[in-house]
Amino acid sequence: MGRLVHFANIPLRIVRPESLENIKEVVFRTVPSVNKVEIRRYLESLYGLEVDRVHTMNYEGKKKRSRFGFYRRPDWKKVVVELKNPVTLPENVFLGVPNREPEEVGAAASGSAQ
Repeated sequence: MGRLVHFANIPLRIVRPESLENIKEVVFRTVPSVNKVEIRRYLESLYGLEVDRVHTMNYEGKKKRSRFGFYRRPDWKKVVVELKNPVTLPENVFLGVPNREPEEVGAAASGSAQ
């Protein structure tokens, strides 16, 4: 029997880049409990990417109000991964995914209304 390899169950959601060719930097959204070392090992072992650097930023979930009371969206972590070699993503990876993050869309809409 071969070697047994365990992969972490890390939910990584990719944020759509501006262009799909020669990508040197990839942005993900994930849960706050994941650290930089786990992300680097996950991407290198599972996808075969050569990772140069990993930057992380923690965000609090937005506080929302509905007619039934207050609630919070879940906290999340933004991960920026710099790659050693540029990659090209296929066109069908982002079917049904918006171009930008929701926070950027809201900021752009409020800035253009003035």
